[in-house]
Amino acid sequence: MRGTPVGMYGFPRKVHDNAAAHVPFISCLAGSSVDGQGFAMPPTGKASRDPNDCSPNTAHFVNGVLLGVNAAYADGHVEAHSKQQMNCGYDQGEAIFWFY
Repeated sequence: MRGTPVGMYGFPRKVHDNAAAHVPFISCLAGSSVDGQGFAMPPTGKASRDPNDCSPNTAHFVNGVLLGVNAAYADGHVEAHSKQQMNCGYDQGEAIFWFY
């Protein structure tokens, strides 16, 4: 989480925490995939951390091109994040979900 808002602010615990405006609490589902068909594992047993390997049945795609995700914050605002702004937000070892 280094270099991400979670690493800088921590997770918000209250609506008025400083992190509430910087760390999303929910976003569009956007799971990693290496085969372009869904949540598939690469031969190495590790999912890709690259948003370019995002599964096409998640996130916002138009004609097979990843546009990004929407992220909602506890202070009430929602942001559209482009592929370049997407960071890894959850790593379970089997699937990496792009958080924002």
